[in-house]
Amino acid sequence: MTLKDLRIESGLKACKVAEILGISRVQLNNLEKGKYKISKLKLEKLSEVYSKDIEELSLIISEGGKINV
Repeated sequence: MTLKDLRIESGLKACKVAEILGISRVQLNNLEKGKYKISKLKLEKLSEVYSKDIEELSLIISEGGKINV
């Protein structure tokens, strides 16, 4: 499972998620690839958007944007 998979599952486009987080689309793309770190506040927003707990998202992010499930 990747952050991109979660975004696609949620039915949201990258530009919308980036807007919600207050980051650029490029930054979101880098986050999904594990090349961009986000603040705890943005992580909390992402948790709400994807309906996932913060710990799960933190693990995905720490694994370079992906995790095997």
